[in-house]
Amino acid sequence: MVESVFAGIISLIMPGLGHVMQHDHIGIYFLIITFVFWIVLSFTSNIWAGIIYLVYMILVAFMAYCLPEV
Repeated sequence: MVESVFAGIISLIMPGLGHVMQHDHIGIYFLIITFVFWIVLSFTSNIWAGIIYLVYMILVAFMAYCLPEV
């Protein structure tokens, strides 16, 4: 297990990775959603997709920060 601050920072860089490091199974789903976002953003130049991804990154990082340390 890692500290919640470290999990939040890692999840801000790569959404879902902080959850996986905290042994939370929902992190796998967040990683899959992240890869889907990367594919969508690589084929489109839509500003709204980028804004939605930015909000998604911040929310996932906050959720990783709020996970309890065991």
